[in-house]
Amino acid sequence: MIDYRDNTLEIDGATHVLDYPIEDAREVDDLIIVLFAFVEKVVPSRIDNLIALDRQGQQVWAAEFPTSYSHDRYWEIKTVDPLVAYTFSSWECTICKSTGRILSRIFHK
Repeated sequence: MIDYRDNTLEIDGATHVLDYPIEDAREVDDLIIVLFAFVEKVVPSRIDNLIALDRQGQQVWAAEFPTSYSHDRYWEIKTVDPLVAYTFSSWECTICKSTGRILSRIFHK
């Protein structure tokens, strides 16, 4: 079971303090998919804001981005099976749950 508030994530009763506020967190198989909230004052301007953690709170991967734009971020998890997320740059990305690599992407205007 998971729960989150601000930058604190609880996994099976153990508390983990993460670097950024959490927008969304979902259990997927044996991983926890975490989407960090948009924070304007974060440096560098682009952070790996969609990550997977194991049940011990260790990062397994950070999702690949569809562009090299320095301002790009993931802003929403659409589904977890398959894992689909949207970016600020208008891409809908299907992401491999094992590696964080983009399997396919669709551009939306």
